[in-house]
Amino acid sequence: MENKRSKSVLFLMELILIIFFFSICSSICLKVFASAKTMSDYSDNLNNACVLAQDGAECYKAYNGDLSKVAKELGGEIDNGNVVVKGDLDLYIVGNEKEANVYVNMSGENDISKSLFSVKVGNGGK
Repeated sequence: MENKRSKSVLFLMELILIIFFFSICSSICLKVFASAKTMSDYSDNLNNACVLAQDGAECYKAYNGDLSKVAKELGGEIDNGNVVVKGDLDLYIVGNEKEANVYVNMSGENDISKSLFSVKVGNGGK
């Protein structure tokens, strides 16, 4: 009788250790998946910002450096002589900087080859 009781205690301890091991493994997997999601979102934002910057460069060249036409075409605004375009994750143009995840800032010079395009990918205005 006593022999059977000690086997059940060992089985119970083994079961508890297995549950503990699987809980640790599942928490590690969840952290990896959450990190992959964050990296994927950042990559999407960066790709959208690159597309927006390319559109801006093409508009800038097509309009011979006229920043007001570029701002109108891209749905941005002119701020201190720069065209600033803010967009969300799906690249819809938004007015509020806190909602924006993608920023493209264009500063034009008389020489098109010296114009500057900077791309920022942020999270909620950061």
